[in-house]
Amino acid sequence: MSRRVLIVDGYNVIGALSVLRPDRLEALREALLGRLSRYAQVRGHQVIVVFDGSSVVRSMPARHAHPGIRVLFSGADEKADPIIVRLARERRGECVVVSDDHGVRRPSEHAGAVVLHCEGFDRIMARSEREPVPEPAQASTHGQRPPSAPPVAPLSEADRDAWEAFASGVTRLRDDAPPEGPVPPPTPAPVVPQGSQEALPAAPDLALSEASPRDAVDPWFVPDSVIAAKDADEALPRHADRGPSRDERRRRNILDDL
Repeated sequence: MSRRVLIVDGYNVIGALSVLRPDRLEALREALLGRLSRYAQVRGHQVIVVFDGSSVVRSMPARHAHPGIRVLFSGADEKADPIIVRLARERRGECVVVSDDHGVRRPSEHAGAVVLHCEGFDRIMARSEREPVPEPAQASTHGQRPPSAPPVAPLSEADRDAWEAFASGVTRLRDDAPPEGPVPPPTPAPVVPQGSQEALPAAPDLALSEASPRDAVDPWFVPDSVIAAKDADEALPRHADRGPSRDERRRRNILDDL
């Protein structure tokens, strides 16, 4: 599974999943951040949540208590939409944008991002909520050396003698032992007198005949049957199902990682 970057349109997700009321705005925001934080810890993805800053009192501290996610607020005179689109363009489309707003979806798709509806992402979060949160890895103490491997016991005297005998070539395999008795002399190769033609093989006859087809002699010869089959294949309609395109396969792979 690859680590993905998700950019979430905060209030758009809240409005799609519940009734967005001003008196419950802070509680709904905290509930969404809690779910996103748990999702980020379970799945290991980077989550960026963007809220409209003009409709909220910034009572949240700079370092909030939701690990694994990054929370951004727009300015007083700015909406969250251009911030989300800018983040998608900065990552050159290598991200997932969660929003139902057409003003966010279309520019994000043009930037190459994979756009996901809020209800679909809600089902993904609900599926991850059935998985346990992994325990954080224990960080090593600064300046402390990692535990070393146990020391290797030295060789015994018998093992050392056996190794020296093997390395010096004294120990031989039984199959490598020299044969007993005198070694027969090698058989001399036949000597062909200079100018003699008896030992030369006869040259093959490359002339065209019924016994030797043309395609066995000419490497560029193509039989008529092959040409007819190729023409018939090119005459087939090209609107047949070729499977998903490269962009669709990329989208499916990214959504499978979520």
